[in-house]
Amino acid sequence: MVDSTGNVVAKYKYDLWGVQTKESGTKEAEFGYGGYYVHRPSGLYLTWYRQYDPSIARWLSRDPIGEQGGLNLYAYVLNDPLAYTDQLGLYVALDTSDGLPRVHGRLDQACPPNNCAEIKEDIRKLQLSIANRRIDRTKAIERAKLKGNRNPHHSPSVQSHKKRIDIEEAALAKCWRAYKESGCDDDCNEPTPVKIPVPAPDPKTVGAIAIGVSILICIVCPSCCVRVPGSSPTAIGIGITDDDGGI
Repeated sequence: MVDSTGNVVAKYKYDLWGVQTKESGTKEAEFGYGGYYVHRPSGLYLTWYRQYDPSIARWLSRDPIGEQGGLNLYAYVLNDPLAYTDQLGLYVALDTSDGLPRVHGRLDQACPPNNCAEIKEDIRKLQLSIANRRIDRTKAIERAKLKGNRNPHHSPSVQSHKKRIDIEEAALAKCWRAYKESGCDDDCNEPTPVKIPVPAPDPKTVGAIAIGVSILICIVCPSCCVRVPGSSPTAIGIGITDDDGGI
């Protein structure tokens, strides 16, 4: 780290997962490993969406985008910090100088059934592509705002990114179905829903309820009730009487 005149005021080194060691100097850097903000009291790195703990090489909260970012919701950059970065605590991106990876072209041939190796690779590519296209969409929104667009989310560039993201998310959902149906990982098989038996109603209970309802109706509307001929005193019929007393 240098000051405004270019003099070195502190020097740090990091291990693979971001554990920091100060080699020289007295100044404390506000930003460190991966460009993250350093919270000195806790030793955590802070991003827009999550906190990263280099001592355990894990995020401290679940992935906000769920399994779209991988099955392990706490893993840091797919456990491969030499190949990937995650600037926001949200999307994994390849750490390359020639641009971020994206899936191009048609996706109807992605994830062929019963080919687990290809299914897993297609899932990985789609996850990365979707993450990076979301970053592209966010940047497009900011550019539209700078141009004075009052509805930046509806600008042609933003809508184009959204359309492609929707296509790739649908392909990713198809790939996950193929992943499970092909038995690529038994831990990912969906559990069989438990059927809860519904007991048949007790005829005696149903009859008691019917009699109770009939008596209540007769109290409210005496003209609606008639005694069933030849029946017990509790056998009551419900009917609508006309002006002459007929049913």
